[in-house]
Amino acid sequence: MFDLLCIVGPTASGKTNLAVRLAAAFGGEIISADSRQVYRGMDIGTGTGYFSNAMKERGWRVRAIEKNVKARAFAKEHFDLDVDAEDALAGYADHSFDAITLWHVMEHLEHLNETWERLAALLKDRGV
Repeated sequence: MFDLLCIVGPTASGKTNLAVRLAAAFGGEIISADSRQVYRGMDIGTGTGYFSNAMKERGWRVRAIEKNVKARAFAKEHFDLDVDAEDALAGYADHSFDAITLWHVMEHLEHLNETWERLAALLKDRGV
């Protein structure tokens, strides 16, 4: 048996906002019938999680990585984000993400070439 909730209505009637709130409340995911796609993003160096949370609020399935333990705890406490430590990057499946963001992170990467190769592998074919 599958649990499915369909939200329908005219353009600009608040469907997306309602869908995001319901998905958060019930631990579900949003599948837009307009595009038939669930967007998956990764934010590397997410800090305290503000950008990752903004993505989550807009219906993205988000993974986040942060090396600072206190920042990860803040993101969990304030946004209910499960932020992974930096060594988790190797554990994600290839071609998993539509978008990967790195805000003020590149200059802190110790193994830049290896990291770029791994990020390229994690992106879907049309990912950014």
